[in-house]
Amino acid sequence: MKNIIRAAALASGFLLAGGIACLGACSASPSSEVDQNLLTQAAEAALSRFESSDSTLAEAIESAYAYAVFPESGKGGFVIGGGGGHGVVYRDGGQIGWCSFTTVTVGLQAGGQGYSMLILFKDQTAFDRFASGGLEGSATASAVAVKAGAAANADYENGVMVLTDNAAGLMAEATVGGQYFKYRALD
Repeated sequence: MKNIIRAAALASGFLLAGGIACLGACSASPSSEVDQNLLTQAAEAALSRFESSDSTLAEAIESAYAYAVFPESGKGGFVIGGGGGHGVVYRDGGQIGWCSFTTVTVGLQAGGQGYSMLILFKDQTAFDRFASGGLEGSATASAVAVKAGAAANADYENGVMVLTDNAAGLMAEATVGGQYFKYRALD
């Protein structure tokens, strides 16, 4: 049992170190044109899945100032955790940029999870806060799992609405932490 705890603590340490290193080093956009095309295709497929899961989402997207789609995000941890993903940013139905996020958390947690995430920005002020990057406080309960009617029943918090679609894995957590966002407008 001691060896399992040590291994989990060591893995969490590496995860945390990688997350912290990524705060400064991870790029907001994929490095190659092929990777950019793959991310755009994945984001469009994820957005279609979100919309098919919730018929009220199209109206919420239409009324949002802008939105970011993270098609393949992940998180994991044991006491100390981390995660992240890359995404595509849209406004008025067209792509306007790339984005990424890194999350670092501390608290009661065990497991790993893959998910898609959709962030809606209510107005330009909320989007500008996101686009300027930096660290945002995070509470794990702030994201709403997408299902029928989720968008109609979700509220914006500080101008931002976050919806998730669990792809795989299981994660139990009661944590606090922060998310670091990066944004890069299209050239």
